Amino acid sequence: MLTTYHGLVSYDIGQTIQQETHSSVSAGGKDEILIFQHPNTYTLGRMGKPEDILINNEDIKRLDIEIRNTDRGGEVTYHGPGQLVVYPIIKLDRLKLNASEYVNTLKTAITGCLSDYNIVANENDMPTGVWVQNRKIAAI
Repeated sequence: MLTTYHGLVSYDIGQTIQQETHSSVSAGGKDEILIFQHPNTYTLGRMGKPEDILINNEDIKRLDIEIRNTDRGGEVTYHGPGQLVVYPIIKLDRLKLNASEYVNTLKTAITGCLSDYNIVANENDMPTGVWVQNRKIAAI
């Protein structure tokens, strides 16, 4: 498995890199973990609506925030500098896991990593992701 850190790239460029990587992995290439930071960007998932973005249009323009639609699930997600966004591009059959098992494996790994830093995380009975108290620290 390859891991590639791309640094700060626009959300659109990150999407292009993901699509190219997906094509490579689907054609039999090695699984790859892509790591990015994005400039200030809000993404609207399939269930997201523009009114879910809790910042006014003047501030969006002033802060040079990009808004992008995505075909992923969920509502609104913020991405910004300093936030690592990790995209595993893998064939689950190589890991002998189904999607649900893989998501649970990711949650367990993230919770364990946070525990190493004495951060108590909760991923049970919460919306998808890993939470510290009532704040999401990792979206999945």
